[in-house]
Amino acid sequence: MRKPREYDVIALGIDQGIANIGYAVTGLKDGKEVAIRSGTFTTTTKHEFPQRLEMIYGFINELIGTYNVDVIGMEKLFFNPVQGKGRNKSADIMRTNMVTGILFLLASQHRKPIFDYTPGTVKKYVAGHGHASKDDVIEHVKRLALSSGITLTTDHEADAIAISLTALKQYVEEMMRFASGVEKPKKPKKLKTKVTVRMRTMGRKGVENYGE
Repeated sequence: MRKPREYDVIALGIDQGIANIGYAVTGLKDGKEVAIRSGTFTTTTKHEFPQRLEMIYGFINELIGTYNVDVIGMEKLFFNPVQGKGRNKSADIMRTNMVTGILFLLASQHRKPIFDYTPGTVKKYVAGHGHASKDDVIEHVKRLALSSGITLTTDHEADAIAISLTALKQYVEEMMRFASGVEKPKKPKKLKTKVTVRMRTMGRKGVENYGE
């Protein structure tokens, strides 16, 4: 299926992970933002790690091809220093960054621009300012999902919709600047690594499981 004519722009947002991958396809229709499809793609340890990566690649590749997206957005991941006590999440993030590599590869194969976003950037584009609370972002996402006939099931899905909206708005913003001759569209940014941990606020199970 190619991009429906009624959508001027379509964006894919990914909240990357290994066990749970939030995804969302949003579009611009008659100047209005619409959530087209969203959910949580899951894999389990019943499959070897390389197989899980292959499954993730196949699913996202299908999304890009099915909806013929114009731009891809994802979460900007960071590394934690080695901790003396408690769980060290650096190893988890290193694995998750393998999914980040898959996203960059797919963007190159499909010739699509791709961007990674910090929480502050997502808050700016979704809630209107970078100092908005997580609750403000979730509330906006819930309203969009509800108006589009979508019921959110996981925090990964909610994050993916927020990321997709950010990519959608930024893409339209840059195309308008380009069309007016102010500047050329920005090139995809290289992934940078720093230190932070994001807290999740919605802990329900995913709705799609391809790892059984």
